[in-house]
Amino acid sequence: MTADEHHEDNELPPAGNPAEASNKDVPPAIAAFVERFYKLSDTPEIHEQYADECFIHDEERLRFQIGPMQPTNTRGGIVAWRQKGWEGVTRRKHVVNGIFISPKWDNEIMLDGSVEMEKNGSTLKFNWAGRMEFDAKSLEQGAPKIETYKVWLSSD
Repeated sequence: MTADEHHEDNELPPAGNPAEASNKDVPPAIAAFVERFYKLSDTPEIHEQYADECFIHDEERLRFQIGPMQPTNTRGGIVAWRQKGWEGVTRRKHVVNGIFISPKWDNEIMLDGSVEMEKNGSTLKFNWAGRMEFDAKSLEQGAPKIETYKVWLSSD
């Protein structure tokens, strides 16, 4: 995807009911990717694998941010976030409640889910919403890689 093709934040979906417009079947490559992505997310000590398998390695296009963390656009930043995110965590389990395909772009999804983790002897639960934008070329080839990943968290 070139800079000219990048999704603008100020572009709106087509007129009408946005839920109806986005009621598309989830392509098999995206469904399989999301399932694998959260399995990797819930597996400790595979920080390098997570960064390599799931994300593009183009600092001009990569954007990664979870909750209030400082955003990063580097593989090293993703690995560092993973390492810090697993400190004191003995278990993590993501549940994806929904995947919503953009009504305008086939390479962009929104996700709704929850995560439960054991950290420093306590159980923590969060609801989350996420936005994934895939590199168009990798998606066309059936091996999606994330270009943009942004997650918003809400505690129960």
